[in-house]
Amino acid sequence: MGSKYILLIVVISMLSIMLGCSTKNEQKKESQESRESLVADFINDVSYFESVNSNTVITAFEREATAIAERRISLNKDNIASILVTAKHYKTLVITVEDHTIVKIVDLSDCQPSGSWGTCMPLGEGYVKRGELVKQRDYINNIIGSVDEQERTAFLFN
Repeated sequence: MGSKYILLIVVISMLSIMLGCSTKNEQKKESQESRESLVADFINDVSYFESVNSNTVITAFEREATAIAERRISLNKDNIASILVTAKHYKTLVITVEDHTIVKIVDLSDCQPSGSWGTCMPLGEGYVKRGELVKQRDYINNIIGSVDEQERTAFLFN
C-alpha cells in the first residue's frame, strides 16, 4: 500500500508540473499575440487607438514594436532622409516621439519640404497626446514637430 501511495503522489506531482508549464507557455503565447495585435491593429487601421482606453498606449506600442519590428532606428535631423529612403523597402514606417506622439507614414511620395528637417517630409496619420489622444493627418513635420532634443524613434515593418 505504501509504494502505491508514493507512486500516486509522484504521478500527481508530475501532472501538476506539466500543467503548470503548459499554462505558462500559453500565457507567454497569449502575451506575444496581444503584443503583435496592438502593433498590427495600429498598422492596419490607425483609428484603432480611438478604441483603446489607455494613456500609455504609445509607450506600449513602442515596447511591443521594439520586440517585433524588422528595424528600430533613433531618428534625428542627420538621418531622417536616409530613413525615408530605407522605408521604401518596407511595408510600414511608424515614428514615435517619446510617449506623446505616434504617426504612421501614409504616402512616402506625397511630401512637403521642411526647412527644419532639411528634407521632404511625407504624409502621415497618427496621434498627439494632449491630455487625450488627438488624431492628426498631415505632413509628418507638422506632427512630430521641429528638430529638438526629444527622442524620436522609427520602426520599420514588413
